[in-house]
Amino acid sequence: MAARSGISSGGTRGKEPNTARHRSTHGLDRHSAPRERHDLPRALAGVIATVHNLGERGIAFRSLTEGFDTTTAGGEFLFHIMAALAQMERRMIVERTHAGLEAARRQGRHGGRPTVMTPERTELARTLREQGKSLDAIASTLGVGRSSVSRALTTEVRQKVK
Repeated sequence: MAARSGISSGGTRGKEPNTARHRSTHGLDRHSAPRERHDLPRALAGVIATVHNLGERGIAFRSLTEGFDTTTAGGEFLFHIMAALAQMERRMIVERTHAGLEAARRQGRHGGRPTVMTPERTELARTLREQGKSLDAIASTLGVGRSSVSRALTTEVRQKVK
């Protein structure tokens, strides 16, 4: 009988549980049957390595939702096909995201939070800096953070160099 492991990364990279400890704690022996494919580590290489390591120890991987079992040649083949499809899907999402961001840039749109440093504030900050005021004093005067003042002045200098 297959045990349900419930291994989950919880949507956070690098936070997968120690699977060896998990198996011993949950009494998994020859069969491990997570509820969902994404219940294993999310990185494709990690999933394939995990299934391979389980197979070397004589532990079969059987997906209850996708209907394949790696104890058979056909099941192992199906697992690798599904892993390749998942990788392709992820790469397509990344490509479409990059293409969308590039199209937005070409239209003059830039993402991110708007700066608190208006051109007027930047000019005042530059004037105060030329008078010898510290970044902290300028930030306090303008009611903004020190890093905002520093970034605005640095950006202004870079633009003059171009």
